[in-house]
Amino acid sequence: MTIHSPWETSHSKKGLIDIGTHRLFARVSGPRRKPGDPVILIECGGGSISLLWTGVMRALSPTYRIFTYSRAGLEGSDLPPNRGPRTAVEMADDFEKLLDVAGIKSPYIIVGHSYAGVQIRTWMHVHDRMEDIVGAVFVDTATEYTYPRMPIREPQFWFLMEQIPNPAHVLGYDRVHKFFNKEQWEEVLSTDLGHEEKDVDASAAQLKTWKQFERQIMEDKPVSVIKGYFAEDLRRLCVEAERIGAGTPAQRQYVMENLDSLDRVFEETETEQLRLSSCARMVHAAPGSGHTIVFSDPEIVMNEIKWVVEQYEAKRSIATIKGDLSNITAPPFLLASQSTCEFPSYWAEHPSIFVAPALEPDPKKRALLVLRWFLAALKRQQYAGRDEKEGVKKPLNAFLGELFFAQWQDQSGTTKLVSEQVSHHPPITACYLWNDEHGVRADGFACQSITFSGTVNIKQMGHAILHIDKYDEDYLIPLPNVKVQGLLTGTPYPELVGSYQIACSSGFVADIDFSGKKLFGMSGTKNMLHAALYSADDKQRENPIYTIEGAWNDKFTIRDESTGENVETYDTAANPATILEVAPLDLQDPWESRKAWGETISSLNGGKMQGASDAKSKVEQGQRAMRKQDEQNGSKWEPVFFSNEPRDERYIRLTAVAGTSTEEHSQSGFWKFDKDRAERARKPYHGSLRPDNVES
Repeated sequence: MTIHSPWETSHSKKGLIDIGTHRLFARVSGPRRKPGDPVILIECGGGSISLLWTGVMRALSPTYRIFTYSRAGLEGSDLPPNRGPRTAVEMADDFEKLLDVAGIKSPYIIVGHSYAGVQIRTWMHVHDRMEDIVGAVFVDTATEYTYPRMPIREPQFWFLMEQIPNPAHVLGYDRVHKFFNKEQWEEVLSTDLGHEEKDVDASAAQLKTWKQFERQIMEDKPVSVIKGYFAEDLRRLCVEAERIGAGTPAQRQYVMENLDSLDRVFEETETEQLRLSSCARMVHAAPGSGHTIVFSDPEIVMNEIKWVVEQYEAKRSIATIKGDLSNITAPPFLLASQSTCEFPSYWAEHPSIFVAPALEPDPKKRALLVLRWFLAALKRQQYAGRDEKEGVKKPLNAFLGELFFAQWQDQSGTTKLVSEQVSHHPPITACYLWNDEHGVRADGFACQSITFSGTVNIKQMGHAILHIDKYDEDYLIPLPNVKVQGLLTGTPYPELVGSYQIACSSGFVADIDFSGKKLFGMSGTKNMLHAALYSADDKQRENPIYTIEGAWNDKFTIRDESTGENVETYDTAANPATILEVAPLDLQDPWESRKAWGETISSLNGGKMQGASDAKSKVEQGQRAMRKQDEQNGSKWEPVFFSNEPRDERYIRLTAVAGTSTEEHSQSGFWKFDKDRAERARKPYHGSLRPDNVES
């Protein structure tokens, strides 16, 4: 991209731009773009001006380049040559000329508020800009269907704006505005907004003829729709109008009676915008935020802009990736703020469910409770504790020797975890989970092979063995394979694939299927599962003792096949995780996850992508230097809490019960918790050596 225009090169600039027939006032701020970097174009709402967006611009411009302007007749922009109501097509022509004269090149992420929803989609069509747009944020925007369906139109509520002396004060904008200091807010108040006339009906009618929803014009490009509360603003103004006697009682009553209908229209028409793309999501502004969200809830606008940018950047990166991803360095915006060394913690987030089998004397029910624990842990495990709507992100690759300690406390006592990265090639995490009060413990290890072929395919090698002291009973716990879908078409989500067994030394086997094949009419349905508990002697799997069906990320129902009754419906949403406790950072060893990755995590959580990249590289470079030194010295890394054994008799016995192969670990061996090593372990675990290869 060849850049010459000062509107592309200046870090911050504002002023009038001559588009031939008249001049438009514009603003730009943010770092210079590199090839492929998007510029965020902000189109203001009807009668609104660019100055009102400067607070958000200041907050975002350290990271993103942003361009906005005020349409003809507003904020110092010249009046158009042809006076009178203007259509969205005429405004789109102005915008196109403005971008051309200013030299603002694509790719674009377009952000529009209110009437700008009609305006920017008109510009997309009239000037054939869909190839240049890589994402959009619609902030409480109107559509082609909003105005025809509105039960109250401007002539019926405009008396509120004209007769109330200070409507901005009534709406609270002078109290809730954010990102403006006192002087900046005074500039907002003293600036003449100007005036524009819009032909909204003709513009909406024209937009409707292009059938953009039906054609899904934005394909799989990220689209965010932010729903505000325009009806709330009118309700507040009506209350004030009644207090001061503005308007007639009939006018006020008419507005108040139609506010609920008005809000439903906005909800319906804004939701329809999700049809513009297969990668679209809708969020609601904070209750009470009204219509001018850029003042009342600016954080949600900023967050959605960031989300759209991240989706675009993710697709740029993913499009270049093929083959093995196991050790790939992901760009920071794709990273979760936690390491793979923390992932075993999700097995312990429901301690009462973890220890429940130890309290059950019936061996069949114990086996069922172990299966229930396994299934209950899957959702948080696959989403790494994130909200499902946020999708999944790539965790930080644990470095060799990384440690993570945690505990959970509830009515079942204290459950503890230690996990350690015991191998780098291949990357293996070992863990030990235990509750001494109930004599339940599990140790295991996991190694992931990650490949990309349109979806991310995660093959998990390893297992855990759960032991119940009271019954001297063992269970072989599998690690399901995962496909991460939606990377190129929407918010990424995990899908478990394949069939697995949980084998019990007391003679029971649970078959678990994630393919959907055993669910009547549900094949291919997202996140579905079918499980059944059998006696190990039932080789043909003809007489299930219990069956379970449902979705591992939502609800699943346990059925007693001997009675035909449902025993329980487990609801993941109704069973929140118990609080995880870790030592304060200042008491952690340098090799503990959150201490070692502290700068990276802090930068990721703060949206400082360059800082995250720099801090992450510091650890990774230190690790590479250490591996090189080990190779030169002929030394071998020794884990602190785990040791490797070529054979595990428990595993061999349990695979015999399940009827599965033991070949999986013929090369890597078995990583087991080593009590002798654990008793000898003392901080600092590796003396003065730190993960970044710097002596402390």
